[in-house]
Amino acid sequence: SLQRVVAAKEGPFTSWTESPEQVEIDLPLPVSTSSRDLIVVITAHALSVRHRHVGLLLEVNPLANLVVADECTWYLEGTLLKLHLAKQEYGGSRADQYWGPQLRKAGGVLECHMSPKDVAAFMQRREREIEREVAEKKAQREREAEAERVRQERDAAAAALHLEDSAAGDVAQPSWLLDNLHLVVAAVAVLVGATRMYLLTMQYLQFQREAAENGGGLGGMARDG
Repeated sequence: SLQRVVAAKEGPFTSWTESPEQVEIDLPLPVSTSSRDLIVVITAHALSVRHRHVGLLLEVNPLANLVVADECTWYLEGTLLKLHLAKQEYGGSRADQYWGPQLRKAGGVLECHMSPKDVAAFMQRREREIEREVAEKKAQREREAEAERVRQERDAAAAALHLEDSAAGDVAQPSWLLDNLHLVVAAVAVLVGATRMYLLTMQYLQFQREAAENGGGLGGMARDG
């Protein structure tokens, strides 16, 4: 992992840090700068950043030490240009990879469109803006979480009300039977009475048939005597 050194820097431009593997430069840009406005030239020993409409933004020639130009990158982060310069391996110990307090080699050229004081003020404003953005995002997340909590509580309340209505409907269904129980009992009684009457009638008719058959038999025997 990179062990970045944020030691005190010196010279006309101090907004940079380094590790044994690379140098990271933060260059404030004019308002409304886009990547198409920038002309960034990085060679093994020099760096130049120009704005198509403003002119020179940063020039370092030569750099404090050599870099691998093909492995250097840059991108915009808001109103900040971030440059990553990949260091060449200089041999010796790991400590030999550090450039020290100066971005340029002694006696070299270093020009920036902003003074160190202006750059420092810019970076402080940017830090405050980042802190404000972080706070706003946190507040937004909290508002969204609160809205989600309220929605869940509302859904839970609606579900509970639905269950209560369903339970009330289930209780109301047998109440018809209770309200009309006397009619049901009466109907059952009529049915039982009709059944008994039917059975009695069938018994009577059976008795009549048997009596008729028995009587007919006796009459025949008397006539024969």
